[in-house]
Amino acid sequence: MSPISLITLVPLQSLGDGNGSLFPAHPLKNAKLLEVWHNTVLPSFASTPHRYEGLTSMHLFRQGRTEEESVPTIFVSTKNETSKKVLRETISAFFDPTLKSNLRISFEQSSLRRSLNSQLPPICKPRNTSFQVYPSGGASIGIQHRVDSTATLGGYLTIDGRTHILTVDHIVPGDMVTTPPISITHASEQESQETVQWANVKNHLKVLKDCCWSCRGLWESHCNDADFYKPVTREYRCSKAREFQRLKRALFDTHPCQTLGSIRDRSQTSSRPSVQGGGQYMVEMDWALVTIEQWPHHLDAHIRRSTKGLYFSKIIPEARVKATGRTSGTQIGLINTAMSIASHGIRFTQEWSLFKDPQASLQDWIEGGIGVDGDSGAWIIDQDTNALYGMAWARDRIETEPICLFSPIEDIVADIKEITGAEVVCLPPLEGMPIVSEEDDQ
Repeated sequence: MSPISLITLVPLQSLGDGNGSLFPAHPLKNAKLLEVWHNTVLPSFASTPHRYEGLTSMHLFRQGRTEEESVPTIFVSTKNETSKKVLRETISAFFDPTLKSNLRISFEQSSLRRSLNSQLPPICKPRNTSFQVYPSGGASIGIQHRVDSTATLGGYLTIDGRTHILTVDHIVPGDMVTTPPISITHASEQESQETVQWANVKNHLKVLKDCCWSCRGLWESHCNDADFYKPVTREYRCSKAREFQRLKRALFDTHPCQTLGSIRDRSQTSSRPSVQGGGQYMVEMDWALVTIEQWPHHLDAHIRRSTKGLYFSKIIPEARVKATGRTSGTQIGLINTAMSIASHGIRFTQEWSLFKDPQASLQDWIEGGIGVDGDSGAWIIDQDTNALYGMAWARDRIETEPICLFSPIEDIVADIKEITGAEVVCLPPLEGMPIVSEEDDQ
């Protein structure tokens, strides 16, 4: 772990054993600190990203063994070792001596990673991958015939009377951005890769390679993993080819994969002035709308039940929230009282974040807390009131304790209206107005 750099000589003993847990800055006790942070520090950095080359993220928390013993700490992550001195002096200059006397700066390695489950080694065993006839928020989704892109179905939105699935834009691999339509499946086709049925199909391919010409043709067509999910409909005389067909049917029967629809509109992974922030800062936009083209029977009733009690809300700092992701399952977290800086190459955005319950296990949070790979798209919902605050899109893996970044739902709604030209973007109606799908239009 990187050594801690101090603005002043705050005694490290106050942190207890190790660096301690993270806590939100107190809205009253740290009111002046939060005021300077939001009104001076973040705007200054966000408006001049070219001056801070290598800076990847910056966060403000309290850190210590207990909340009472915790010390306000600014976590800074930079790729440029030579910039640490400049960053330390720049940050320090924003605070008066009173605030400096009880403030620390911690330079730590981190990686801001969009929470997409690619083919990297999994951080934990996914917990919400099973097929659902009526998929709910948190369900696994992916790109049809791709096993390298898996994310989370956030929930359902009604756009000018038609219901769509909301998820993240970065579910679309870079090599597919110019090849619409892009079909979305549930569950992701990646989910069956570690199963016995998948292994049986893979192993039987070796037999086909050295068999007759028709079997070799089957082998050649399945050299790409994506072809595992294309049914073999041709009739074969060779028993080995027929056995391969049987094994594929067993794979489909055990791990069904249903096409839900196609991506209609995307944010194109851009940023916009925040509606919630009065346009004073930029927030990252990372969303995609999926038309529901194959409407399962009674899905409209399921959608009404799944969104019952939810409502759009402004961010409430310190709110205790829940999120259901494809990988982490249902987990609890706390919204930070301080916003963060996140780098996107040549631009900075100011983001809301959430972190683990201080009473929870750090190891459990690292391996399976909100925002691990595959959780992108999970909705952030108040545990007590069911207020919908936003949608997870990334995790900053700072050494001390990873945090999850999410976009406010009010900003997502505003961006959807601006890009699509929609007049009404809301949660599906509970009663009265019918839920309409793309299939109904056709």
